[in-house]
Amino acid sequence: MEDAYEALGVILSKEGQIDEAVQLMEALARINPDSIMAYANLSVFYLEQGGGKEKAEEAKAQSMSIRMRLAAKEAMQQHKEKEDSAKIEAEARERQAMFEQVIEIDADDLFANNGLGNCYNILKEYALAEKYLLKALAIKPAHTVAYQELGTTYEGLGQLDKAVAIYKAGIDVAAQKGDMTPLKAMQNRLNALTENSKKQ
Repeated sequence: MEDAYEALGVILSKEGQIDEAVQLMEALARINPDSIMAYANLSVFYLEQGGGKEKAEEAKAQSMSIRMRLAAKEAMQQHKEKEDSAKIEAEARERQAMFEQVIEIDADDLFANNGLGNCYNILKEYALAEKYLLKALAIKPAHTVAYQELGTTYEGLGQLDKAVAIYKAGIDVAAQKGDMTPLKAMQNRLNALTENSKKQ
C-alpha cells in the first residue's frame, strides 16, 4: 500500500510531525527503491528537520535518477512496441498477398476470404476487410471466427451498432457449436461496448 505511506507521510509533515513523516518515507523507499515520491518527499522533509541539507540533496538526486531511469525504460518499451507493430504489419502484408492469390484462383475460398479480412483489420483498412468477411459468412454462416473479425471491423469503422449486432449473432452461433474461445472474445467485446454505451 505505497499510496497510503505517501499520503500519511505528507499529512504528518503538514501536522508538524516531521520525524514520523521521514520514517514513513524511508520505509516506503525500502519497500520500493524505485519510488520517485518517496525520495522527492524525503528531500523536502530532511530540510524541514533542520540540518539535513546534504541528505536532502542526496534524496533529490536519487529521485531524479529514478525519473531518468524510468523514462529511459518507457522509451525503450515504446520503441519495442513500434518494432513489434511493424513486424506484425509486415507479416500481414505477406499473408495478404498469399490470400489474394488464392482468391484469384477461387473467389469462394472460405479461409482466404476470412484471412484477407483479418489482414485488413490488422492493417486498419477496415472498409476493405468488411467485404471479405461478409463473403466468408455468406460461404459459411456458422464460421464463428468471421463474426469475431467482422465485429472488429465495425468497431474500427465506428459502426458500433453493427458491431454489437454481429457479436450477438456470433455468440449465438459459437454457443451452438461449442466454440468457446471466439465466444468468450466476442462476449468480452460486447460487454465493453455495452459499458461504454451506458457511460455516454
